[in-house]
Amino acid sequence: MASHPHFGDIPGLEWYTDLEEAKRAAAREGKLLFVEMSRPTCASCRTLFRELLPDPDCSDPLRQGFVCVSVDSYDPDPEVVQLGLAHMPYASMLPVCMYLTPDGDFLHGSSGRLDKQVFTADVRYAVNQAQRLAQPAEG
Repeated sequence: MASHPHFGDIPGLEWYTDLEEAKRAAAREGKLLFVEMSRPTCASCRTLFRELLPDPDCSDPLRQGFVCVSVDSYDPDPEVVQLGLAHMPYASMLPVCMYLTPDGDFLHGSSGRLDKQVFTADVRYAVNQAQRLAQPAEG
């Protein structure tokens, strides 16, 4: 766990680069996973890391409820690629952001340039999905 491998320190957020290690941490801490795939030359990725994540409205919910994982788009984790192909076949732009359960089950995702309103809505949606899935089935 350390600063982001491409974009350095983002106050309050620490990053894993190994998905399996991050899953163990998420299970241990009772948190969800925020997995982002980016590259330093991507303008939309720079927007996410230089404008959105330094904003407490964006970073606080991640810090409180998620273990953050950075995946290098030049050498992506095969499991992340498979999740993207299975659940986000429309994703054609970086950054790719996925929200997962601690077990690695897909909750929500987005790709391309994000603004604050969309990013915070995505985080809330993922949290709501996880809460809905955690409720016992009625019937």
